[in-house]
Parts: sequence; structure tokens; C-alpha cells
Amino acid sequence: MDNVNRSLWRGALLLTAAGLVVKILSAVYRIPYQNIAGDLGFYVFQQVYPFYAIAAAIAFTGYPMAFSRVVSVHRGSAKEKDVIATSFWSVCALGGLTFILLFSSAPRLALWMGDPALSDPLRVISFLFLVIPFTAFYRGYFQGMGEMVSTAVTQIIEQIVRVSGILIVSYVLVKAGSSAYETGTGALAGSLSGAVISSILLYRYFKTSSTHKLRRTFSFSFSVLKELLRGSIYLSLSAMVLVLMQMADAFSFVNLLTENGYRELPARELKGIFDRGQPLLQLGTVLAASLALALVPEVSALYTAKEHEKVRSLCRLSLKISISFGAAAALGLAVIMEPVNMMLFKNSDGSIELSVLSLSVLFASVIFTATGLLQGLGLYRSAGIAVVAGVFLKVVLNVWLIPIWGMMGAGIATVIATGATAFIQIFLLQRKTAVFTWRSWGLDILKLTAALVLMLLAAILAMEGLTALTGLNHRLEASAAAILSAIIGAGTFFAALLAAKYLRNENMESILEAVPKARKWADSWNKRRQRWQGK
Repeated sequence: MDNVNRSLWRGALLLTAAGLVVKILSAVYRIPYQNIAGDLGFYVFQQVYPFYAIAAAIAFTGYPMAFSRVVSVHRGSAKEKDVIATSFWSVCALGGLTFILLFSSAPRLALWMGDPALSDPLRVISFLFLVIPFTAFYRGYFQGMGEMVSTAVTQIIEQIVRVSGILIVSYVLVKAGSSAYETGTGALAGSLSGAVISSILLYRYFKTSSTHKLRRTFSFSFSVLKELLRGSIYLSLSAMVLVLMQMADAFSFVNLLTENGYRELPARELKGIFDRGQPLLQLGTVLAASLALALVPEVSALYTAKEHEKVRSLCRLSLKISISFGAAAALGLAVIMEPVNMMLFKNSDGSIELSVLSLSVLFASVIFTATGLLQGLGLYRSAGIAVVAGVFLKVVLNVWLIPIWGMMGAGIATVIATGATAFIQIFLLQRKTAVFTWRSWGLDILKLTAALVLMLLAAILAMEGLTALTGLNHRLEASAAAILSAIIGAGTFFAALLAAKYLRNENMESILEAVPKARKWADSWNKRRQRWQGK
């Protein structure tokens, strides 16, 4: 049993590490892309990006996790071949159907977005759904068999190839004098290269594995299909909260502005400026998203073993980490947004609105962590429904607030919608685990508040001082102000948390008890420290 646990944790940590690399790459590449293509080119790419992100959520998270759960349950049984065959043919059929629908309806979707010129980019991205079924199937199969290396390695390779394709193609097209729409279409075509390479690598690994003969089975089971679809939908929804809110903006932002007096080109450029916030949100939530991936297997194991106190302790600690670092990232980013905006995107356009949008980093961090905990507790449906409710609220708020406040209204709508989603998921966790008590959280809230106040004061003083010295008239000066203010603010925050003993010894014991690998690392570190002290 110990060997099995160690193997499971090695696999979970490997997938978490791969997911961390993928998320960082996915956030970072859009910054140089905006610098290459400009705000209008960035708008074109970001209008279509949610369709890629939905496909990626299915291929990386939803379908592989659902399939792996079904495969692991039926592994070695008479039903195993039916499960694998049904999984393969169903995902291929769904992928093909999605391709046909998206390709054929691209002109209508572009009209609904308020920009008929988006038809070609939408048609290009539709081809992704012909490749995604294979990567989703292979990853789910290998995860179900406990083989995580192929999944982790191909995820990283796919993202590297994809990012390289996007940046190289867009650079060449801009240098050749192509329009923003031609550049966006070419960049999306370049993004397909990653999925193609990944599917080829996974297929070769599948073909050389000892069980590749299973691919020739043609049986089908509707009960298995139902189980796969239900699991895939709920798991994918939980991973797509920010993407679905981007989708809401893609269909409403420009339309609502043009209906209320804006001309089309300025409205589209404003959308491109607003979309600068998306990579910043992704970077701000990387820790929480990676933590969520690691939490699911351990919370599930503890809950199955009826270790309810350990479950409660792990939930409490996970939320404490995500709330503290999410709050620091959100408030810190809001304070230094102007120099960050200039550093990354060449100018400070939309800094105030982006500062408001950045507050959603806190709520998105809580959502990702709470989603992982709810999934570990078996509440997949509840986690998914909370996301749907949040997205619906985002749509309603967009319709109400964008005509009044424009870009600021869209930012406020995102903050409120993510806050409502986080609140629903926290409520569900509280009802299931009683994770929140004044005894366990009261003093910690005061400590965290004090640390955040000190962080804000330090960051503001640093930024104001640097602004007075340099004037922030050039990108280099803004970069210096942004980086130094971030370092000073983060250093103050961590120092305050350490001084206040925010993570107490019992908190660390929770990690060590819940995560066997962490115990091993801690023991190894203590031995080395003792040797150094002995010298």
C-alpha cells in the first residue's frame, strides 16, 4: 500500500509540476504577442482564445480525469475493453461534431461578437477539435493506468511548441505588413502545431506500450458514455471559470459599447486593452491552480478513509494559503498596475480599470483551491454549478454595467462574479467540512490584514518615491518602478507573516501529515540543517 501511495503522489506531483509550467507559459506568451501585434491584434486573438482554452480544459483536465477515473475503476475487469473503446469513439465523435458546428457557424458567431472579420480566426481554431480528441483520450488512458510521465512531458512539449508557433508566425506576419486580423488568424494557426505534435507523441507512446492492442476494440457502452460525459463536463467547468468569463466578454463587450455610442474600431481597441488583464490574472492564480491539482487525490484519499479531522485541517490550510497569497497578489497588482502596464504593454492605457480587474485574482485563487477541495470530497457537480452561476451573473452584470461605465463596468462585473462564485464554493465547503470557525480563523484574519496593510504601505511608498525620481516617462523607468515596488512589497508581506507566525507549527504538521512527500522533504532538510549546525 505504501508503494501505491508513493506512486500516486509521484504522479500527482509530476502532473502538478507540468501544469504549473503550462500555466506560466500560457500566461507569459501573450505579453510579447501584444507587443508584436498591438492592442487591435491582441483583441483579435483574445476574442477567439476562449474557444482554444475550452478545448485545452477538456484535453488537459476534464476528459483525462473523467476517463482515468473510469479506467482505474474497471481496470482488469471484463468491462475494461468496453470502457476504452467507448471512450475513444465517443470523444472522436464529439470532437468531429464540435468541429463541424464551429466551422460552419463561424460567420454567425463573428456577427454575434460584433465583428464579421473574426470569421476566419474562428474557422482556423475549429480545426483544433479534430486533434483534441486524441490527446484527451491518450492522456486519460495513461493517467488511468498510473503512467503520468507521458502526460506531463507531452503537456510541456505541446505548450512550448504552441507558444513558439504563435510568436514566430505573428512576428513574421507583422514584419510582412499583414493586418491585425491576418496576424491573429496566422497566430491561431500556429497554435495548432502544439496539439498536433502532442497527439503524435502520445500516439507513438501508446502504440509501443504493452496494451496498445486495445485500440482495435469497437464495442460501445452508453452507460460508460453517460459517466464520461457527466464527469468531463463538471471537471472541465471547474477549470474554466476565468475562460468562461472571457467568453462572456467576447460576446458582449464590443457589442454593448457600439450600441451605446462607440465607433467599432475604438471599441475593439478598448477590448484589446481590457484583455491585457487576462495574462496577469493567470499569473496571479498560478499558485492556487497548481495547489488545486495537488489537493484532489489527497483530499479524496483522506475522505475515503474517513479521516475527517485531517480533511478539515487540510482544507483549512489550503484555503489559508490561497486567501493570503491571492489577496497579496490582487492588492499588490492593483497598487502597482500603472508601471506594470507600461513595463509589459508599452503604455499605461487602462491602468485604473485593470487595477479593479486585478482584484478578482483573490476570488479566482479561492475558486481554484475550493474547486480542488470540493472535487476531492466528491462534490464535482456542486463545484461546476457554482461556476455556471458565476458566469451567468457575469453576463447579467456586463449588460448592466458596460453601457454605464464601459471598460470599468466589465472589470467590476468580473470581480463581483468571481466573488460570488468563491462565496458559493466556500459555503459548500463549510457545509461539508465545517472548515471555518472563529477559533481557527479569527486571529489569522487579523494577522493577514496587518501584513497586507504593511505590504501596501511599503509598495506605495516605494512606487511614489521611484515615480518622483524617474517620472515614469519611459518603459525602462516603469520597469524599474514595477519590479522594485513588487520586491519591496512582497518582502514586507512575507516578513510580516513570519513575524506574526501566520503559518504556525501545527499548520506545517498538517502539510506533513497530509502529504507523505512533504514529510520526506522536511526530514531530509532537518538532517542537513543539523549537519551544518554541527559543523
